[in-house]
Amino acid sequence: MKLPLTVHPEIGPPDTDSPWHLVFASRLPDVCAKHGRDAVEHRDQQLTFYRTRRGGRQVNALRLILRLLTIWQLSLLPRIDPDIVVHAQWPVCPACLAPARVYRAVGTALIALAALNVVALLLMTAAYIRPPSWLALAIFPGWIPFGLLVIMFLFRSGETFVLARISPDLREADIVSHPRFDQAVAGELAE
Repeated sequence: MKLPLTVHPEIGPPDTDSPWHLVFASRLPDVCAKHGRDAVEHRDQQLTFYRTRRGGRQVNALRLILRLLTIWQLSLLPRIDPDIVVHAQWPVCPACLAPARVYRAVGTALIALAALNVVALLLMTAAYIRPPSWLALAIFPGWIPFGLLVIMFLFRSGETFVLARISPDLREADIVSHPRFDQAVAGELAE
């Protein structure tokens, strides 16, 4: 389903080296885009895209890995920040919210487990007890970087309610959506 985009009214056109901030020109219907069910709420979400010759492509796992490498000053690309940000209030149904809660809970549990590993290592070192080698390996290369990548993917998966592409002229977004959502959008656009 193709939806028209406009420049964000509060942010306006970008300065140099700033991303484009866009919003949908029409209101999104109260139908879940992923499952086609009635929405129980609208969630604020910022979809991030990077530019290609064919238009905006949604940020994926590879871009998240490159972002993590950039944080560690191992930049493989000169600029990894998104080129396009689409602000929207996505209609979500209970089938969308349940996995998001599970992803966030698992991600939070993994963060707590990583913190416990670090605390155990520090306590053993402070008590002049040589920590077992598996405990040190659990922290690096276990939690850093692999555990962090898994946690990033979990939190990102819990917040991604729709997949989309942006046209090269930044005028419309092509959304992968349920046919019932498409019908609801067509009805909203006709009004």
